[in-house]
Amino acid sequence: ITITPNISHSILPLFFCSVIFLILTFDKLQSTIPNLIIFILLILSLFTGFGFVLVITFVLLESFKTLIVDKNNKLFFLLMKYIIFGLAIFIFFYDYSFSKAEGCAAQPISSLKHFLIYFLSVASIPLGGSSLGNFASFIGFILVSFYFAIFSKAIYFYYHEKSYISYIVIFLIISSLIFISSVTLGRSCLDLESAFTSRYYLFTSLG
Repeated sequence: ITITPNISHSILPLFFCSVIFLILTFDKLQSTIPNLIIFILLILSLFTGFGFVLVITFVLLESFKTLIVDKNNKLFFLLMKYIIFGLAIFIFFYDYSFSKAEGCAAQPISSLKHFLIYFLSVASIPLGGSSLGNFASFIGFILVSFYFAIFSKAIYFYYHEKSYISYIVIFLIISSLIFISSVTLGRSCLDLESAFTSRYYLFTSLG
C-alpha cells in the first residue's frame, strides 16, 4: 500500500475499491442493498478526485452489460444510473475552481512519441516505475499488452458465458487504462520523472 500525504490519493479510494470489488465478487449486483452500497461508494469515490475512473468504468460496463450482453429491456434502470451519476458529477463540478498546476492542458500532445513513452512509463509503475530506468517504457509496453490480451479474453467470457469474474477483470483493467490515459493527458508535457509519482500507484495497479 502506498500512503500519500493526501488520503484521497491512497488509502481512501483503496478502501472504496476493496469494498466495491468484494460486493461484486460475492453478490454479482443481484440484491438491492449491495447495489445501493456500491452506488454510494462510487459517488464518494468520485469526490476523492482520482476515484472518478471507477464511476466512468462502472457506467461503461453497465451500458455494455445492459445493451449488449443481457440484451434486456432494463433501459429504465440504466437511464436512472446515468441520471444519478450525472447529478453527482454536476455537484462535483458545480462552482469548481480550475487551477492549472502545470500548463499541459493547453497542449496535451506536443509530441506523439513523448506522449506514448509517457503513457507506457506511467503504466510501468506497478512493476517498478523509475527504478526500471530506461527500460520503464518497455516494461510498460509489455504490461499494457498483457492488459489488452487479458481484456479481450475477459470480454469473450463475459459476453458468451456471463462470467462475473470476467466482469471484475474488465472493471479493473479499464479503470487502470483510463487512469493512465488521464495522467498522460494532464502531465505528458513534463519530463519523464513526473510519470513515476507515488500517488499514481494505486490506480495504475488495479489492472
